[in-house]
Amino acid sequence: MKYFPSISGTIYSSKVNFVDENNVLVGYDFAASCCESFGWYITSKVKENGDESLFTDSSDINAINISLKDWVFDTEFFEDLSKNKGYEYDCIVAFRLVNEDSE
Repeated sequence: MKYFPSISGTIYSSKVNFVDENNVLVGYDFAASCCESFGWYITSKVKENGDESLFTDSSDINAINISLKDWVFDTEFFEDLSKNKGYEYDCIVAFRLVNEDSE
């Protein structure tokens, strides 16, 4: 998997994309219309009262890409976490990452 962050000062300045080895793409446009809060993070476990983040949208791109190298999206999994599990904000979704060593 590879992470493609936004590129400041271009028409892509509000775009974030993750593409895995199977060409599965997860991306979004975080351009604000008013006062939205946005971001992404990668965690090893969803907890009842928040998350233990391994990487966030402010992490080093090289560290992210090295760590995600052998991971792909589980195309059978998608979870809407809005107003669930102690999250403060609406519109939170989860995608599962898997690799050969995962269960």
